[in-house]
Amino acid sequence: MNANIKWGVLWGIRMATGFSVFVIAEYLLVGPAPFTTIGFPLHVVIAIYFCSGISAGAIVGALRPLTRTRPGSIAVGILGALVVGAIIFWTKSGSPHHWTGADRWSLVIGSILYGVLFSSDANQHE
Repeated sequence: MNANIKWGVLWGIRMATGFSVFVIAEYLLVGPAPFTTIGFPLHVVIAIYFCSGISAGAIVGALRPLTRTRPGSIAVGILGALVVGAIIFWTKSGSPHHWTGADRWSLVIGSILYGVLFSSDANQHE
C-alpha cells in the first residue's frame, strides 16, 4: 500500500476511534435518546465513522501530495468532507437518486465549509 494512502487510512481510523469513544460516552451518560432522534442506533453511528474515516482517509492520503499548497489542501479537504457526507446521506436516505434537493445542497455546502475548515495547513506533513 502506498505510504500516503496508509497514512490517510490510519488517520481515518484514529478519527473514527476518537468520535466513537465520544458517542459511546454520550450513550453511557444520556442513553439512546440522541441516537433515536437522528434515526441511527449507536452501532450504525460507529460503523459510519469507520466507513467514512477509512474511505475518506484513503482518498485524502492518495491526494496528500496536493496538500503542499493551501489551494491543494483546501481541495483535498473538500473532497474528503464530500466522501464523509455522501456516506452519511447514503446511509440515511439510500442511493443518491432518492436524495432531495436539500440533501444535495447540504452535502455540497457542508463539504465546502468543512473541507475548508478542516483542511491541513499548507506545507505541513508528518
